[in-house]
Amino acid sequence: MLRIRTLVVFFFITLVLISCATTTIQTEPMVQTPITILPTHTGTPSATPIQWEIGATALDLPSDQATPWVEILDQMHPGLCIKEGYDIVTLTPEPIEMHVPKLVFEEIDGLPDPRPRYDNIRADNMDHSFSAYAGCQPGDCSKLYIVENSTGKVFDINFGGMFDRPVDWLQWLDKDTVTFTQMGHVWIVISVINIQTKEFEYYGYIHECFPTPTP
Repeated sequence: MLRIRTLVVFFFITLVLISCATTTIQTEPMVQTPITILPTHTGTPSATPIQWEIGATALDLPSDQATPWVEILDQMHPGLCIKEGYDIVTLTPEPIEMHVPKLVFEEIDGLPDPRPRYDNIRADNMDHSFSAYAGCQPGDCSKLYIVENSTGKVFDINFGGMFDRPVDWLQWLDKDTVTFTQMGHVWIVISVINIQTKEFEYYGYIHECFPTPTP
């Protein structure tokens, strides 16, 4: 009887082992999900372009005004002794050490780009028919440009200025007349140019001084 039980147990274990050995374990294949790597932007952001800055508001004086330019400029620049200066346009003869320079309008292909680290001034006349631009270019700070907005023509104005002194106080007095200054070593030079006649209407040497306030 014991032998029979032993045989039964032996056959049972043998059947279990055979069943385990013949069973195939099914597994799902591993699928690798692709990883998208976005490119890294390594470039530097573009610098803000230099712009021409709008300067003083244009005036609209009558074109046939009878008031001398010295009176108008004296009101515009109360911190300067305009009336104590010399308007070389009206002096006859010209002083030996002072003279009205030759004024040259040269048409060029286009307005140059404004330069960084300098004042780049723009002034429009009242009806926006002309714009004036002043700013330093390499080796020359006496740069003045006039743009005829209806045609797009650009003129480089040679007014005999000092290369190392920037143009300042750029302003239109009427639609055809523009004024500006250059601060010299001894004198302040104030110019008034008529862009239609292409002539100086005022060219003044002004001493730097401090006017006495009117009581």
